[in-house]
Amino acid sequence: MQVLIYYFVKYPLIIAKYSDFLLFKQAFEIIKTKGHLTEKGLLEMIRIKSILNLELSDKLKTAFPNFVPVSRLAFKLNSIPNSFWVADFISGNRSFFLVLKLKLLQLTLTFEE
Repeated sequence: MQVLIYYFVKYPLIIAKYSDFLLFKQAFEIIKTKGHLTEKGLLEMIRIKSILNLELSDKLKTAFPNFVPVSRLAFKLNSIPNSFWVADFISGNRSFFLVLKLKLLQLTLTFEE
């Protein structure tokens, strides 16, 4: 798991899932330091889980009715790091649209997952 974390730190995601990665990394660090074995660490894990993918199960919601979810960082794409990223993006299960309006000199790049 540490190798995966290292890879995504060295080569950051440039899609909205980057915010989820940061939360995943935070949860991994809690487990790595055995923080999940403490009440504080367990509650932090519940807070993180509550906003990831499938959220909390009904069982966890019942067990932890007063938790406060963590905040998810907003994602903003500032630039594409290199031209190979686009090739990798296309070869995966992703798509993008490029609209160029010459009169307005406006370039819009939209990504969909």
